[in-house]
Amino acid sequence: MKNQRGYATIGVVVAILILTLAISTVFLNPILNTSLNTKQAKDIIPQYVQNMNGIERVYSKLKQNVSLNEPIIFEDISKEYEITEVNSEYQQENLSFTGNSNSFSVNNKTDVNIGFQVSQVDSDFTYYYDAKIVHNGETVASISNKNTDMTITIDEQYLYNETNGETNYGEYEIIIDTYNSSVESTVSFDKLTYREIKLSNENINQLIGITRNTNDFDIHFVQ
Repeated sequence: MKNQRGYATIGVVVAILILTLAISTVFLNPILNTSLNTKQAKDIIPQYVQNMNGIERVYSKLKQNVSLNEPIIFEDISKEYEITEVNSEYQQENLSFTGNSNSFSVNNKTDVNIGFQVSQVDSDFTYYYDAKIVHNGETVASISNKNTDMTITIDEQYLYNETNGETNYGEYEIIIDTYNSSVESTVSFDKLTYREIKLSNENINQLIGITRNTNDFDIHFVQ
């Protein structure tokens, strides 16, 4: 009888051990998995935040320069982005002015041609004119003592120098001084209407569209 009771006790203990092991497996696996997932999340979340921060900064740079075409580096978050041109669309902008003081604005990389058409007022006297193009108070180009039609070209590299990242967008003034003459001026340049680029690094490979609207540019993901 003692042996039978001993066997019964051992059997109960084994059954309890098996049940305990089964319960532990059921409840510990989710906990272990959760711990693993939490660790992975801790590794992934900072990268995600840095990527989003970097993309927001890229957007800001594109707002300032829609023709941006150089690597973008943010050392504080250890992010670098390459820009690859996919497509660009332009429309020809043609402006005509009378009078001796006028202005126009350019906000993308392009050659700008400013033409001057002169006519003599009194045929009995000498005639000529001087003209200059001013940007932010600085004379960009000038001509003087001219009595024939002339053209001044502002090179696209002045608008945006990809080597050093310098830009000179914004308003330009045409200032003319006439002497026994009348001068009309014209301005022509390529106005960016749409641009598509590929933004890429080790974590992202995304197409971005830049679309001109009435007063600004809309920057958006391209699906």
